[in-house]
Amino acid sequence: PTVNTIWTKEWFQIGGEDFSLDRIEHKILRKEFNEPRIHFAVNCASISCPVLRAEAYEPDKVDRQLDEQARIFLNDPSRNTITENRIEVSKIFSWFGGDFKKDQSLIEFIDKYTKTNIDEDAKVRFM
Repeated sequence: PTVNTIWTKEWFQIGGEDFSLDRIEHKILRKEFNEPRIHFAVNCASISCPVLRAEAYEPDKVDRQLDEQARIFLNDPSRNTITENRIEVSKIFSWFGGDFKKDQSLIEFIDKYTKTNIDEDAKVRFM
């Protein structure tokens, strides 16, 4: 059963329709845009989550902004530990693994944004 929180409560309307933050994240942004980097931009802002950006996402620069968010998060040693042979990453990558592994492995996705070149056989652990 879902816990009724600020994320799941339908507390605002768009075009006369009730919405929750959870619905926007999971039913619109993740589903409609098929963009795994969204997890680095939209989240609950807990200590283990990616840092929220201090500016709005804008259509003409959203791709660059999402790349920056991915790099900032993945290279943050307080949230992820990445070496050539072992990666210890946020549970976001476990919870939403399917989002990150479309047409590539998790290591291939992560390797695009880290300062470390990760071996394709590196051990993966979720923190």
